[in-house]
Amino acid sequence: MNDKQIQAFVMSKPVPTVIGPDGETYITDHHHFSLSLIQATLGSQVSDPVTARVVYNCVQNNWSNMTSDAFWAQMIATNNTYLRDERGNAITLEQLPHSLKYMRDDPFRALSEYVRDGHGYIKCGEPHTDKMPQCKGSYPPFFLEFIWANFLREKFQDTDFEASLRPVLTPPLQDYIYLENSQGQMVDLKSLLQPAIQYVQSSAAKDLPGFNLNPEILQPTVLSIDNHGCD
Repeated sequence: MNDKQIQAFVMSKPVPTVIGPDGETYITDHHHFSLSLIQATLGSQVSDPVTARVVYNCVQNNWSNMTSDAFWAQMIATNNTYLRDERGNAITLEQLPHSLKYMRDDPFRALSEYVRDGHGYIKCGEPHTDKMPQCKGSYPPFFLEFIWANFLREKFQDTDFEASLRPVLTPPLQDYIYLENSQGQMVDLKSLLQPAIQYVQSSAAKDLPGFNLNPEILQPTVLSIDNHGCD
């Protein structure tokens, strides 16, 4: 992609933001996209790698006149803040990353997205889910993908992955997928897709929001994903 193509692509994905005290800008969604842009290796066709990494904000609320305490109370009340870490554990406001650069990866959030894209569970409010009876007049709850990520984490975090993929010093099973490099992590997530798709259709998941009530309409499917996470 050249400069113009990258700019057009980035402009098609505006990043929702909120303006907080002292005029600070806070991203409320599209964190993965924004971080990927920072980390991306840009090809030789890009003449200005700094400009190519600029995101375009969509300011949803301006709460710059609030005190810090009132601002964060508002962020929590409006579900613009998710106070969980990459393992699903509760955290405090002080423990939130102060920059995209310090965000830590939750591999089960990625697995949740692949399961969702394969119709393992249903996110209402999207064009392809309008045909689902369960979506008539219904909207997804906040943090739906994280709800399913935590559900999948409880089932699969102790998975004993292929021994040939392990480093010489093997960490405890519950830590393994968090400590891998990104390519090793994707290999492991691919191995979990089939059992994850089956598990989210089981009775253990029936009470979760978005449970696929009509698999004959949107059939759960295991996506074909490469080792870089692209489907």
